[in-house]
Amino acid sequence: PNASVTATSRGVLVVDGDEVTIIDPADGSVRYQESYDGSVTFAADTTVEGQSALVWQHGSTVQALLDGESRPIEYELTPESRLSSAGTSVLIRDGNALSTLGEDGLITIPTPSPGSTPMALDGDELISSPFDGPLSRTDIGSGEATEVELESPGEGLEIKEWKSAGHGLAISVWGEAGASTNSGHRLQLVVHSLDDGAVTSINEVSSADIGEAGWTRGQGYSLASIGPYLYDLDTGLLVLDGTDSGMQFGEPRGDLVPGTMSGDPVIAAGLLSDAPTAYATNADLLAVTDDARIAITRTGADRITAYPAG
Repeated sequence: PNASVTATSRGVLVVDGDEVTIIDPADGSVRYQESYDGSVTFAADTTVEGQSALVWQHGSTVQALLDGESRPIEYELTPESRLSSAGTSVLIRDGNALSTLGEDGLITIPTPSPGSTPMALDGDELISSPFDGPLSRTDIGSGEATEVELESPGEGLEIKEWKSAGHGLAISVWGEAGASTNSGHRLQLVVHSLDDGAVTSINEVSSADIGEAGWTRGQGYSLASIGPYLYDLDTGLLVLDGTDSGMQFGEPRGDLVPGTMSGDPVIAAGLLSDAPTAYATNADLLAVTDDARIAITRTGADRITAYPAG
């Protein structure tokens, strides 16, 4: 009953005291089980050199269980290392040094130019930028960098805050000179393509809605949420604006999104169709598998149940 659960399409990671168990969501079998001294502080459904993997961290040790494998790859980090899963692969920052996970150990990544902040690792490219742009895409093998100028969302607007980058998109907040994300001014939440810097979506927002909110990519990387707004990760387009209905979105689970509507728990469905619907429910939805055929829920203090679609 005291176990914590992180569910992904790669596996259901159950932490019970010092024991970690990874369960295959397709048939309930145990993919991997081990006991650790430290607690699990990071878990992500990501890729390792292009291969799908479930990655987790306990103490200064990181492990990656590739699809089809029964034993994880193990990596030792320094206590100062910080992991980010904003992109398609894990980015590791240790002071000014950057690296990622490889099949045979850590892979060193070239650092960006001074004044530029590394934000994500998409495939073989490091995404970085100084505060006011432009974005830079650096090939981690050759070190060759390509600048990406961001299209302005409007005359007289400037970048006020970076929210995130990765999975082909950059998310930032723009406003007029003098505006800030906690000033009460009207702002623009803008999504740009990392390919060419073109604007894919502009949404006028208030600082109250997005000032403290983070960009949360959903399990399965189909949808992303930020406060009362939901986006399609494939296109970068706004899917649903929940401000009028009082909707606040949680972390998307495949094509389903837990959240609250006027304070009551709901699960939103049909978000990529013409008829999105919010269902009132207290169900603790943990994940939806990649093919959207199985929904994983916590149905009690000591039970996880996988429900087939329909």
